[in-house]
Amino acid sequence: ERAALLSRRCWSRSGTWVHHERAEYLVALAYNALHRSEDACKAAARGIAIIDAKGPEDVDLAFLHIELALAFARLRRNDEAA
Repeated sequence: ERAALLSRRCWSRSGTWVHHERAEYLVALAYNALHRSEDACKAAARGIAIIDAKGPEDVDLAFLHIELALAFARLRRNDEAA
């Protein structure tokens, strides 16, 4: 978690929008690994919002949606996970 959050902080200061959304993916991935599903949802949603505003970036968007679906499934929000 600490490494993912530090990465996000560093990229937010120096990266492009692609780095920003990828940093959110990394945070979502870490939170899903830690079974922190609500936090994973929030990070994935932030990454998706960045792509929606700046995109397209189809491959990264797919990976963010996977993390979001995994988090929704753990939260038993099955309709959203599907």
